[in-house]
Amino acid sequence: MEIKLHFTSVTWSAQNGGILAGQFQQFVFMVKNPDSEVNGAWDPYQYYKDGSIIEWTGDEKSEAPHSITNIVKDTTVKAEPAKTTKDETVKEDTEKSNSSNTPLVMSIVAAVLSVIALLIAILRKK
Repeated sequence: MEIKLHFTSVTWSAQNGGILAGQFQQFVFMVKNPDSEVNGAWDPYQYYKDGSIIEWTGDEKSEAPHSITNIVKDTTVKAEPAKTTKDETVKEDTEKSNSSNTPLVMSIVAAVLSVIALLIAILRKK
């Protein structure tokens, strides 16, 4: 069963103080795409409590441009494994490691000093 509805507007209303300056909110809705490729212009209007309105209906370079949605045919690309080649001039040396043990040693020293400080604090209280 297919239900066809025709809407010309969607309204979101702010609650609990609305969207504050510096905040972002994403508004989501889904519609069926047209059967052919088109560039759809969305003209949002922002209404404020003080009665002011921002009309996002301008062209691309205006201060309040409308949003353009480019509806195109499916551009899905089939995934294939990447072709790899091995450069024979690269010398692979997995035996050597330049890793440092410094973080491990510092962690052990810090843990030992913490235990010593804890013991001193306990003994002073007695």
